[in-house]
This record gives sequence, structure tokens and C-alpha cells, in this order.
Amino acid sequence: MARPTKFKEEYIEQAYKLCAKGLYIQDLAELWDVNRDTLHGWRKKYPGFDEAINQGRNDFFIPTLMKTLPNLLLGYRRTQTTTYYDAEKKLKGMKKVSQFFAPDTAVVIHTAKNVFNWKDTKEIDAKGDVTLRVVYDQKPNGNGEKK
Repeated sequence: MARPTKFKEEYIEQAYKLCAKGLYIQDLAELWDVNRDTLHGWRKKYPGFDEAINQGRNDFFIPTLMKTLPNLLLGYRRTQTTTYYDAEKKLKGMKKVSQFFAPDTAVVIHTAKNVFNWKDTKEIDAKGDVTLRVVYDQKPNGNGEKK
């Protein structure tokens, strides 16, 4: 005889709200005192639960991605101000440092492949007769002179 499920219908709405705030599966498992594998089983058994998690994740991550993607693709500059105090906690000085963060190459390549259909390889369609001419140059001997 199988144990009764701990799943409750209200978990569907809770899962959406919590995932929309950025929580992960492990966070939900800890909150409801179940194993991560149990949550994955619930996702398969209760389609509404799976949809709620997916929609919550999308509602959290897509706006975040849209804010950060331009910086990752183009690079960005960040200025940080450091404040210095003396032993009596009186303001001693301030220093601003500006730093440029280069574009993330992996993000650039991934975006180019998925958005612009960019490919790593070139396909060449060669039809008809092809003439190949091979020219052998004389190789230099050990002292740099040609044989």
C-alpha cells in the first residue's frame, strides 16, 4: 500500500508565486518538507503544478535576462565609490574607480547562434567538374637555402 501524497492543490498557486520571486525547486522542497525527487514526481503527475513552476520561472527570469542581456552582449562600465575614514570615524576622503567589463563571449556566440542563425561551420555546395592544381614548392634545407 502506497503512502498518501503530501501534495495539496494550494501548492500550485504557491509554486507559481515562489518561483516568480526567484526560488528554485530545492527551496520549494525545503519549504514543504519533501525531497526534490518528490517535487519532480509531482511535476509529472500534476500538469498544473509543472505549468505553475515553469510560468513562475519565466516571469522571474525573462525580465531579469532582458535587463542584463545588453550588458553581457556589449559590455558595461561600473563606477564604485570608496569612502575612507580616520580612526575617529571622520571622513578622510573618497575615491571613485571606474571599471569596464568586457562582453561575455559565450553569451555573444550563443545569441548569434539562436537569434541570428549563425553557424560554426560553412557549408559549401560544389557541383560540377572541379579541377585541382597542386604546386609543390622546394623546401629549404637545414641552413635556410632551397635545395
